Amino acid sequence: MLRAVEMESVTVKAGFYHALADFGSTLIALLGFGLATIGFPISDAAASLVLSAAIGYLSIRLVKESGMELSDAISRDVADKVRKEIASTIGASKVKGLRVRRAGEKTFVEATIEVPDYMGLEEAHALASQVESKLKKALGNVEALIHVEPPEKEMLTPKLVEKLAGGVEGVKEVHEVNVVYSHGKLYITLHAYVDPSLPLSEAHELAEKIEGRLREKLENIGNVTVHIEPFDAKQRGPTVDEKEIQQVIYKTAESLQQVFSVKRIVTYIVGGKRYINIDCCFTSQITIEEAHKVASKIENGIKRRFTETIVTVHMEPKKE
Repeated sequence: MLRAVEMESVTVKAGFYHALADFGSTLIALLGFGLATIGFPISDAAASLVLSAAIGYLSIRLVKESGMELSDAISRDVADKVRKEIASTIGASKVKGLRVRRAGEKTFVEATIEVPDYMGLEEAHALASQVESKLKKALGNVEALIHVEPPEKEMLTPKLVEKLAGGVEGVKEVHEVNVVYSHGKLYITLHAYVDPSLPLSEAHELAEKIEGRLREKLENIGNVTVHIEPFDAKQRGPTVDEKEIQQVIYKTAESLQQVFSVKRIVTYIVGGKRYINIDCCFTSQITIEEAHKVASKIENGIKRRFTETIVTVHMEPKKE
């Protein structure tokens, strides 16, 4: 009963306090009268003072709550409860712009939550719905409006994974980082270069250290798969000479000259990765399926030779 009254409007509370005052005054009056009849004449005056104090307390409390509702104010306890419910939701990394007010028996909540960059639109919407359900369960009659936005200054998750894994002693370089978010969990795969002379047991220990560091720094990790590779400085894409790249491309193409020719090669580096764009001319008789197989052979051959490289082959018919 008391919890129901706590969540209702001021009008309901006023009625409840009025009934409580009537009931209490009757009990106290009967008690004072009874004590007075058995030889305690001061009890009647004491009962009146107790009754006056109780009614005064209820009146002050009602006036305070009425003033807060009229001014759209809310108690700190309710605001803290709302913030706690939102912050405890898995996936909500930060709560800001929280606004809470009461109007009658309804509580209105508006908040902005930051979600990790790896979370897609569908997952973010599900998270907002989950927050709204938790607020309704905790506060009862709630109208919630939850805004979702990406973090402002946090490092993107794949870059963060690369930084954390690369910080493990013994790891030379980290690349091909993939982060997938599914059913509330993070699934991470990455490749790590280590000293080629390391025994397999020590290399495996490095992989376990990488996984442990990621689990320590990131939340909700479902699985981490680390592919350990021997480090070879000659295979680092961003440090290779442009002429060497062209030689590899033409060498890859030599065995397939009967169906295409290389028209143009464009290379550039952005964000630590090398991009290689190749324009190839094919005979007009070749099918798209055959041309795609040839283009894939070129792309795979170059990727095997140079790491941190994105290869794109453009196919066009040869002018005859």
